[in-house]
Amino acid sequence: MIIIAIDGPSGAGKGTIAGYLAQTLQFAHIDSGLLYRRAALTAIDSYLTPENITEKNILMLVAYIYTIDREHLDDDSRLRLEETASMASKLSALPTIRNAVNAWLHKQGDILSSTCKGMIVDGRDIGTVVFPNASIKFYVTADESARIKRRFKDTDEDPDIIARHMVNRDKRDSTRKTAPLSIATDAIVIDTTHLSIDEACKNASEYVTERFFRV
Repeated sequence: MIIIAIDGPSGAGKGTIAGYLAQTLQFAHIDSGLLYRRAALTAIDSYLTPENITEKNILMLVAYIYTIDREHLDDDSRLRLEETASMASKLSALPTIRNAVNAWLHKQGDILSSTCKGMIVDGRDIGTVVFPNASIKFYVTADESARIKRRFKDTDEDPDIIARHMVNRDKRDSTRKTAPLSIATDAIVIDTTHLSIDEACKNASEYVTERFFRV
C-alpha cells in the first residue's frame, strides 16, 4: 500500500493538501492531529489539565484512543477550537499518549491495506517517526502571519488568541523531547506562504504523479 506522509505546522495547508490528494487518488485520509484533539476534548470534559493529570488519567485517555472510530474522527465542532488544539499539543508531548496514537495509526494501515491502494496521513511526526518508510513525504510550511490569517478564517476566533496559541503550540511541538516537529531528510518541502490553495494542491499532486503514476 502506498503511504503518503504530510507533516508541518498548523495553518500551513497540510490538511487541505492531504484531503485533495485523497480525493484525487481515491486514497484513505487520516488527520492524526484529530486523535490528539479527541483525547484533549475528553481531558477537558473531565476537567483535566497538564498540571493535575495523573498516570491513571493518562491510561484512561490511552484506553479511549484505542476505541476511536476512524469514520467518526471529525464529528465534533469543538475539535477545531484553539483551546482544544492547545490541550492536544500538551498531551502530545506525553510518550504514552504518542505511542497509543502511533499504534492506532499503524492498525488503521493494516486494516486499510486490504481495501485501499493508499493512505495519506498528516500530522507533525508522520514522516519522521510514525511512518519513516512512507512512500513519499511532504513537509508543508508557511510563514507565521499567513498561518494565523488562515486559522482565523477557519475558526473565526479572536486573532490575538489564535496567534498566542499558535506561537506557543509551534514552540512546544518543535522543542518537545518526544517526536518533535521536524523536516524528514527525504521530505519534499512545499512553502504555501504565497501559493493559492489550488497551486499548493497542484504542486503536491504533480510530485505524486511523477513518483507513482507517470508512464
